[in-house]
Amino acid sequence: TMKTFKKTEYNDLREEIALGKIQKIVGRTEEMDRLTRIINRSINNNVIIVGLSGMGKTTLVYGWISNMIRQEKYKHLGFIQLGNEHLFNFESNSEEGVVFKGAMSELPPSVIFIDNLGRTVYGNSSLLQNTARLYHDTLKNPEVRVIVTMEPKEYNYIEREYPAFIKLFETIRLK
Repeated sequence: TMKTFKKTEYNDLREEIALGKIQKIVGRTEEMDRLTRIINRSINNNVIIVGLSGMGKTTLVYGWISNMIRQEKYKHLGFIQLGNEHLFNFESNSEEGVVFKGAMSELPPSVIFIDNLGRTVYGNSSLLQNTARLYHDTLKNPEVRVIVTMEPKEYNYIEREYPAFIKLFETIRLK
């Protein structure tokens, strides 16, 4: 399946953490506990983390993943970070888009992390709609969890433009 991702920038976060490339987190235990509870659900197990720039959204996810990979209970999960570039490369109905969706449907149990998704789709309703179509089946797959980050204005934009997309996620707001 991963060879299908050749046109998609991705990082295996298990490898990144093993190589010491991901910083550890101090604090935010309440948010990490909530993230764990959501990810462990069999439905509604996708998460949007909302916070202002510099509040630690990315650090929270990296720290949470660092904690998860050390636990036997989560050894079966893949932890993959996708870059945002793929959202521009695949029209949901194009041949490449269909192949990408097929590859996503064949993923083993995983957590997919897309950082700054809101920044990428903000103000671009056609890209937002394409992203929602591209990820529709993945977001409903109980074996694959998706975590995305965004700022409040981006969240508000998506909620206004495509509320059905937002409803596929549980929202954690950082304070």
